Amino acid sequence: MCCIVATWTAGPHKELLMRRLIVYLAATALVWQSLGLVSEAQLVQVGPGYVKAPFVRVYHYPDGSSFVRAPFVAVTSPGYRTVYPAHNLPTPGDLCEMSWRSLGETIHDATVHLDSDLDQFARGEDWRSRLKTSEIAALAPKGGDAPPAADVRRQLQDTLEIFHAAHKSSELSPVVNLPSFQILEAALGEYVSPPKQRLQRQLLWAADELRHSLGEFATGGGWRDYLALSSGMALADGKLADAQSSPSAAELSDILKHFDSVDQNNDYRIIARLPAFKATHERLAAYLNSFPTPSSQPEELPAPQRIGR
Repeated sequence: MCCIVATWTAGPHKELLMRRLIVYLAATALVWQSLGLVSEAQLVQVGPGYVKAPFVRVYHYPDGSSFVRAPFVAVTSPGYRTVYPAHNLPTPGDLCEMSWRSLGETIHDATVHLDSDLDQFARGEDWRSRLKTSEIAALAPKGGDAPPAADVRRQLQDTLEIFHAAHKSSELSPVVNLPSFQILEAALGEYVSPPKQRLQRQLLWAADELRHSLGEFATGGGWRDYLALSSGMALADGKLADAQSSPSAAELSDILKHFDSVDQNNDYRIIARLPAFKATHERLAAYLNSFPTPSSQPEELPAPQRIGR
């Protein structure tokens, strides 16, 4: 720094130094302009809100990978060809807990991964057509937040049968072993389930989690009885899943009142704040709403009898 100042004040070299400085600034501007063609400014979370951070750059590549560059940060995210370890695959419980939107996004991403993975095989294009990946992407669009229509569900169910049949084909064994194939098959199986069945499974998962959570309390047994979670009661696994002994809408409505009373009583806030209690409460209400509502037609009265004079 001292040398630069000395040169600047010397006089004869002042004009030369100014020219070099202008050239340096122009070159820097050109470099940043070229970088702007392949990167973009990102929103960086700071506290409760977001700020624009032009010094954070994200570079996207054709295989879906990306590179994030910021002061003291350099992160690479892999693309579609990543091989995921088995423990990273979503479990049936994970898929059951997903909303329709999340499930659709999972199907979309798994379809993209499978399309890319099939490029590794000589018959990849034939298998892509056989597994109908383009049809899946069209029938289960990313961003939907509702169950599929009846005709869409039937078409996807037919496609799912093709996935199931692939397990019996020796030539398709390398494809069946792909994580992308396994994720897509499992997600499709959840997606084509009738909405009421999904609600029931979600209620079962939440109720089972609440049953375990209440075991942490000395009074857990009493709470299980009050919330109908004990063995043989309405929200127990075997009871709710059994079509012959499944609780009626009236019985579930009474149990929902118990959940409501706990939620509204500050003395029971420790129980009400349990994530599993909130999930079971919400899903019980949603499952109850899936039952047909009683007819609101007025009751027919008998014709009045003629009164003699």
